[in-house]
Amino acid sequence: KANQVKSQTIVSSPKSRQETVSNSTSRVNKFVQTFSNQPTSSYPDSLKGLASQKVINELTQTFAPSVTFSDKAHYDVPLVGLKNAWGSDLEYLVIAKSDAQSVAYTMTYDTDEKQVTDMSRLTLKGAFDNEK
Repeated sequence: KANQVKSQTIVSSPKSRQETVSNSTSRVNKFVQTFSNQPTSSYPDSLKGLASQKVINELTQTFAPSVTFSDKAHYDVPLVGLKNAWGSDLEYLVIAKSDAQSVAYTMTYDTDEKQVTDMSRLTLKGAFDNEK
């Protein structure tokens, strides 16, 4: 019965859903801006509340050994695409772009916990090959 009430609420108020999606999108954008432009040592503090501990740990391990952060390029986030707007987990495709490269990520954002709960990095070459 609770689920039925919840689904009726969603259908009857697309405006509140729009706000949820809008807020989620800006939090995902902030999350990508934050981890793209800060040293890994600051992740535990700066990403707290934006992503689950699992995602923060993965990011720290993925980026820490391979990138020198002293001359790290500044990344902008020109594109945040939403795949599924109606689930409690929103799925995003995010592109982060620096002067040298663009990086694509898929992210799962949990609207109940208000944080990124899963993410993976895509290689841009090949990621859109089947779009032709």
